[in-house]
Amino acid sequence: MVKEAKVRKAARKKKTAARKHEKAKQKSPKKDHKPKAWRREDLQIVERITIMLEDIVEQFGEERT
Repeated sequence: MVKEAKVRKAARKKKTAARKHEKAKQKSPKKDHKPKAWRREDLQIVERITIMLEDIVEQFGEERT
């Protein structure tokens, strides 16, 4: 009798753990990772923007002096 109760308790724990896990997965689904090529393109875009900004800053610096 005690053994049956322990088995039922273990099954109940397992079910609640599975339910909580599903709930957590719905709250924050895993990020879909970008392919490496995309990341490389993103870095190139950022580099271009920084170069453009540096050029603009240099132009304004020359105008003030």
